[in-house]
Amino acid sequence: MIVKLGRMGKFLSCSDYPTCKFAKQLGELSEERKALIEKYKDQICPDCNSPMTVKASRYGDFLACSAYPKCKKALPIVKSSGVTCPVCTKEELVEKKGRARGRIFWGCNGYPDCDYISNSKPVKNGEDPKKGFYIEKKGEVTFFEFDLEKHEEQKRKAQERKEKIAQKEKEKEKA
Repeated sequence: MIVKLGRMGKFLSCSDYPTCKFAKQLGELSEERKALIEKYKDQICPDCNSPMTVKASRYGDFLACSAYPKCKKALPIVKSSGVTCPVCTKEELVEKKGRARGRIFWGCNGYPDCDYISNSKPVKNGEDPKKGFYIEKKGEVTFFEFDLEKHEEQKRKAQERKEKIAQKEKEKEKA
């Protein structure tokens, strides 16, 4: 057995790898991870009624069925901000993690029906969610005034740019 260092921390691995693929995580769990495990310890799989366990991936923590591989049910752990989405005013803004650079952003929980996103952490609602909300940026809390018309215009322009790029690529393929 050999102690190795991976992206999730230290782990114990078999010295006969790749013939033997045994691996076990070493070390203490973080306080945040312990809190997640405690919070979701009573969660039950909706498909097979087995207990759910907290697992980690490159996109963050999630709940997985303990009866894997018989049951492959997995559920996301959503970190809600408590702030109502200014576009649809139905759902909340939740923390998400991007694929490309792994950056954290805040998006509407009603995606794909509502595609609002923000790089600044929403802190709390203002008087009217259509007018805006408070955000935390560089340690300071400020009011972010939301303009729906401006948002729709930016969305339309972005769509036009995508169509223009797609049209240029089609012209290149023809040539």
